[in-house]
Amino acid sequence: MKLSDVVGMVFCERMDFTFRVGQASLVGIFHSLRYRHFPSPPKRFTVYVALYDGEGEGTMEFEMERLETEETSKSPSPVSPEDNSID
Repeated sequence: MKLSDVVGMVFCERMDFTFRVGQASLVGIFHSLRYRHFPSPPKRFTVYVALYDGEGEGTMEFEMERLETEETSKSPSPVSPEDNSID
């Protein structure tokens, strides 16, 4: 198995699928979220990741790090290419 290279990552509110025409749309694209108070309430969002030059099957885990404290947060479950979502 050869791991893919990440060539792009887009954050958005959701991804919509139009199966009849085979299209996917990223809705509500953003590059940052700002809140008046920390910790903020939980917010669901979608991460679209463009991958290149991988081989084989696998799962992905999404992890974020707060730069000031190095505190990390992970996706609640592995990401599967079959369902295109986090459970």
